Formats: sequence, structure tokens, C-alpha cells
Amino acid sequence: ESVAKISAKLLSELGRAFKIEMHALNISCSIGAAFYPNDGDTFEMLLQNADTALYQAKFNGRNVFQYFTSEMNVKAQERLYLENQMRLGLAEGQFSVEFQPQIHLGTLEVTGMEALLRWQHPVMGAVSPSVFIPVAEDSGLMIELGKFALTEACMAATRLYLPNKPITVSVNISIIQFQRGNIVALVKDILAITQFPPHLLELEITESLLASDPDKVVAVIQTLKQLGVRFAIDDFGIGYSSFNYLKRFNVDKIKIDQSFITDIVYSHEDQVIVNAIIQLAHSLEMECIAEGVETEAQKAMLKAMRCDQIQGFVCAKSMSSAAMQQYLS
Repeated sequence: ESVAKISAKLLSELGRAFKIEMHALNISCSIGAAFYPNDGDTFEMLLQNADTALYQAKFNGRNVFQYFTSEMNVKAQERLYLENQMRLGLAEGQFSVEFQPQIHLGTLEVTGMEALLRWQHPVMGAVSPSVFIPVAEDSGLMIELGKFALTEACMAATRLYLPNKPITVSVNISIIQFQRGNIVALVKDILAITQFPPHLLELEITESLLASDPDKVVAVIQTLKQLGVRFAIDDFGIGYSSFNYLKRFNVDKIKIDQSFITDIVYSHEDQVIVNAIIQLAHSLEMECIAEGVETEAQKAMLKAMRCDQIQGFVCAKSMSSAAMQQYLS
């Protein structure tokens, strides 16, 4: 108990602003603790386990205190194994990009496709993005993975491109790519290499990314939009959902999160929320797309609400670029 109290006091003191030459500076602090003898009977083992607890504290949102437990150690070992296997998988070509069609509800034509990163491990099999993406973001691997996904998507989309039937390709951009990678230079280089038309590239960003560093995000969006690149807000409605962001960031499309679509046929609350998002998008002269649409009833309701586009199993599952070519034909 005393360790927790001391840690709480440290966090409180270090959380206060430091004034240095007229500037107020803030730092974050995370604390991990291990106890002798339960968590280790040598200095090395105690330090290792305290470090594991420290990592878990950072994972839980920083500025927190965390005890070590054996369960945490197992999770840390699993994460380390996954990170190493991802690095190996990138080098050995285990990653690929699949595409899911986006359908216009008015014409029922394919107007776009979302690029989805896939990992086929020789032992673990197909590893879910919900498992490997968080590890990639935390380890910094997301920069390399993101570059791979964007390159593969544009290369495949170039082969699928028909001048008389332009199809947009959407690619997710993570907050790590914005913070640590030169996203403007990356996009310019890939567009130059692949010769993919910039106006058919749509970058999907989340509301949390918009809130992370608004000035930098605005500058990046403005620069890339001058090239013709489009932007969409992914998973809209589950993050900050600030009207100020919509007004300031000048995006082209809002993507309604699947959580609002799953029960839309039966839930009045979800119907009201989805309808409000669609009306908001149209009022701001943006397109609106619903993801995770799986039934004809959901599709019909979204069409009645004048949602522009949908994607999901009701249209098609994700597929390879070769299968996408056949689907388009």
C-alpha cells in the first residue's frame, strides 16, 4: 500500500507544469513495481519484472502506476514473440493487401475499394489485424507496415484502373505514421512510383488522430489535398466526433462505424444516430459511407436514409487484387 501511495504522489508532482524561462512544460511519468521475493529473488529478475510492469503502465495510457503480475509477464513474452515474427514476416513476404468493394447505393456500382492489410503466418495461420496492428503501432513497425500497405494498394489499384470507370482506393493511415513518419513525402513518392492518379487515392484517418496534433494534421491534409488526394474520417461516432474538427479539417467523406450498423434495423437509437451522421455529412457537402453492412435489411434502411455508399459482407468480403479484378468484370 505504501508503494502505491508513494507512486501516486510522484505522479501528482511530476504531472505539474514546470516553468522554464517563461515556458510551461509538461512531462508524463509511468511507474512499474515488482516485489521481493514473489516477483523475483535477484536484482536482475526484480528489475526485469518492474520493467514489464512499467511497459504495461504505458500501455494502459501512461501517467499510471502498475504492479507486476506473472500474467503480465506471459503477455509481455507473447507480445515480444509477435513483434519478432512481424519483422520476420515483413522480410519474408507474409503480409499482403486485400480489397473490399464499396458500393454506391443509388447506382449499385462499385465506386471504391478499401485496402486491408493481411498477415498469413506459416505456423499461426491468418493473424487478425486486431491482434497485430496494436503491436505494430506500439513497436514502431506500423511505419514500415503502413508504407507496404500504401504501396501495394496503389500498385494493385493502378492495374485495376480504367479511365472510363474510375474507382477510389481507400487506405488507413495510423497515428504513428503521422507522428513519426513523413507521410507527405511517402504519399508523393508512392504516387510517383506507381503513377496512380492522386484524386483516386483516399486516406482514412481516425478522430483520435485529428485530436492528437491538430495543426500538423491540418497542414498535412492541406498539402496532400493540393495534389488531389482525398480524406475520410474512419469509425466516425466512436471517438471525439467534434464538429470543430469537421469544419477545420476539410475532409471529403465520413465513414459510419460498424457498431452503429449492427443493430440499426432493431435499434431506434442507432437509427437516429446514423440518420443524424448522414444528414450532417450532406449538410457539410461530404459523402457518407457505412461499413460492416451485412444484411439486405440494413442495406435497405441505409438507402432510405440516403446514405451514399456501403461496404460489408452484403456486397462482398475482402479479396485479393486478382479476385477484385474478376469481381469488377
